[in-house]
Amino acid sequence: MFKALKPALVAAFVCLANLSFAWNDVGHQLVADLAYRRLPVKMRQKAVALLKQLPTYERDIASRMPANLTPEQQDEFIFAMCSTWPDIIRSPNHPRNRTDHHAVWHYCDLGIVDPRDPIDWETTVPKFGNIKDPDNAVDAIEHNMEILKGTAPDPEKAIALCWILHIIGDIHQPLHCATMYSKALPQGDYGGSGFLLADTDNTSRTEKLHSIWDGMLGSRQSFAEILKMRDILEGCPCYNRQYFASELRKKTYLSWIREGHAICKREVYLLGSKEPLKGINYKQRDAGVKAPELPKNYLKRGDLVASRQASVASFRLADTLRTVLK
Repeated sequence: MFKALKPALVAAFVCLANLSFAWNDVGHQLVADLAYRRLPVKMRQKAVALLKQLPTYERDIASRMPANLTPEQQDEFIFAMCSTWPDIIRSPNHPRNRTDHHAVWHYCDLGIVDPRDPIDWETTVPKFGNIKDPDNAVDAIEHNMEILKGTAPDPEKAIALCWILHIIGDIHQPLHCATMYSKALPQGDYGGSGFLLADTDNTSRTEKLHSIWDGMLGSRQSFAEILKMRDILEGCPCYNRQYFASELRKKTYLSWIREGHAICKREVYLLGSKEPLKGINYKQRDAGVKAPELPKNYLKRGDLVASRQASVASFRLADTLRTVLK
């Protein structure tokens, strides 16, 4: 299904042989922790001091801190854990849900038309520039950067920093950048949430394509295990800054979205390959249509794509924060 891998990618597979990455809590913490390590010490300290002003810091962050961490690791944990705060407040019962939860800030979906079931649909780009009241990830980053640069109270800046940590991680999960349209899904597949495959653990059940990419093998590592994952990535020569020189020349948030959109076509839906990814929708599932299984080696290749995206995200996150943590 895949072309022969370049030597650099083979080396990456060796580095990551027993490792998988995701954009669940583990993936967000990994991206944030890698970025933390790429910041100067004074900027780390400034960021952590600000994050401790989060209105629900004790409830949402301090209460989750593992025991027996060194002071340096405690700061590292705070920074990493705060990247998950926008997901923590998704719960309707959370006291900050009504004021600070913004579902549309997590993604910016550009359209893809399924060539196997084409629909007469004109490719459009979301409207950008509404920084005061964002309705997509691009404008949401700008919105929160403006708060950090301005004179808002520290608790508001802490919330903005949490969102920046989170959104930049989110938009490097390719399915936060695209939705596929077809006659079967004329409203789109909602970033893969309406594209169903056989569950990898129980083929009699279905699993969302988005969930597969959000949780690549569904790992639930402890913070200590996340630090080990970070060490593996940092130690792999294929994941240093020089290796991502072309990606890091892209400076705009929209260019990052377009990059994720292209990855979605190529690596997620496998469009252009001999065997594009096959799935079913909810209507087909309810009618008794059996969901197809993932192609052989899909998850292995997905792990490699995810690890690259996590690394790129961490460099871009660190570079972004350097402009506001002076």
